[in-house]
This record gives sequence, C-alpha cells and structure tokens, in this order.
Amino acid sequence: MKIYIASSKRNGYQPEVVARLRGLGHEVYDCREHGFSWEEVSPDWESWTADDYRTAIDLDDACGQAFGDNLEALAKANAVVMVMPCGLGAHLELGWAIGRGKLAAVYVPDEERDGQALDLMHIMGDIVIGWDELVMWAEMHSFCPLCDGRFDSQGEVEDHIMRAHP
Repeated sequence: MKIYIASSKRNGYQPEVVARLRGLGHEVYDCREHGFSWEEVSPDWESWTADDYRTAIDLDDACGQAFGDNLEALAKANAVVMVMPCGLGAHLELGWAIGRGKLAAVYVPDEERDGQALDLMHIMGDIVIGWDELVMWAEMHSFCPLCDGRFDSQGEVEDHIMRAHP
C-alpha cells in the first residue's frame, strides 16, 4: 500500500512509524526526506504576519516545490496516516485525503494514549491506538500495485493481477 505520513517535523514518533511501515513492505512517503523547513525561508518565520506569510509563499521557490511534492504524494497515496501529536498542516492533509475518498487513520502511539487529545472530527478516519492496531489496520487493506484497485486481501490482489495484468 502507498501510505502518506501526515505529521509534524517535531513529532518524535514519525520516523519510527515510517521505518516500521516500510519494514512491513509498504511504500511510505516521508516529507522529512524532501528537506523543506520554514527556517530555510526565514529564521524569524514564527513571528511573521499574515502578509509576510503570503509573500513568502508567493516568492519562495522552496515553498512551492515542497507544496507540490507533498500534494503529488498525497494524490498518489492509497492511504494517509496522521501521526499524533501534530499540527494544522497534518490535519489539512488528512482532511484532503478523506475528501478524496482515501483510507485515513489517526495514529496515537501507545505512549500518548492517555495524554493525547482526540477531536470529534477525527472519527472521519479510523482512530488507531498503538503499533499493533496500526499494523492490523494496514493489513486490512490491500491495493493492486499496478492500478491501485482496492481489495479485501492480498490473495484477491494476486488473483486480480493474474486476470487483469497478465
């Protein structure tokens, strides 16, 4: 399955989730690997006004490139996993994916189970608590790697490939 990880660059769980899902054989998009950072645009970006923000978005090539890369990866993904805790950008990515009919999960690491605030609207995706639940969630969904058709099992994917993609 092609999975887009929506999270914060400050989230300490995100790299482990990426590595473990890849270890299970999933194709995982990790925005951290594409290197965009607001600090590269301006060291004082956190104190920007709305006008400063709009100017940077319009004029900085790195902003446009990073946005395009992330949006392309979202479009190609079969599923989005939002790794909590995270910020507004990750929530927008998850919402975009849900609006497009993609699989979506809100992942709460075991260590965050009691302290993580979930929102009513998170139930638009699947709320997944802990690594074992995330693995079960990922295993419940199978996609053809050639046409992205969705199936109930890996066996169905294999049958489909033999019939539709000889």
